[in-house]
Amino acid sequence: MSVNRLRRPAAIALVLLVASLSACSNSRPTVDEWLPLWDQAVALIPSQAELGDPPSEDLCEQVLVNLREVSVDLALTPEETLDAAVDAWIGVAEQAFFECPPEEGEISNLDEAYEEMAQLQTEIDALVASQR
Repeated sequence: MSVNRLRRPAAIALVLLVASLSACSNSRPTVDEWLPLWDQAVALIPSQAELGDPPSEDLCEQVLVNLREVSVDLALTPEETLDAAVDAWIGVAEQAFFECPPEEGEISNLDEAYEEMAQLQTEIDALVASQR
């Protein structure tokens, strides 16, 4: 038997192994795995009183950095039904703390940003509760 014939099955096995590992790495977390990340993200948002008037640029910058770190893991939700709401919540939060306070776009001030985040949080929490 030639060396090439021995390598072909090994190469096929390697391709199958890589494909199966790739499929596993894209699997969604369970609600119990994801929920602490969601709670962490929500806890990152300071109250408007904590932000101050005018908002503390340093605090806004720190919140934005922390949100961006958490959002990487938060974006892969337990169910597709959560994806849009979580993406929207992250988007509103990032806009609010990037512009600090937001003045343009769909969210034109912090009151609107906090109201939108609260509505999305309620929706997300209800969706998570329905999956438990």
